[in-house]
Amino acid sequence: MIPRFVIINISERNEFEKEYQLPYGYGDCPIFDDIDDAIRGLKSIPELYKGCAVEKIDDHGRDVVYYS
Repeated sequence: MIPRFVIINISERNEFEKEYQLPYGYGDCPIFDDIDDAIRGLKSIPELYKGCAVEKIDDHGRDVVYYS
């Protein structure tokens, strides 16, 4: 699997998964092929992405790689 990078609100995802016991999904999240593009996207609109992080998704699962 090619690694992908998404901008996601971690606390919103955790609350959703805790309440519904389902995966949150990435349908409404910006998805990038490059970590630098994802970080630039996160920094570009700080008021929109407050509390968000860049998460890497690959064969090994998901990991937060940058938190603003």
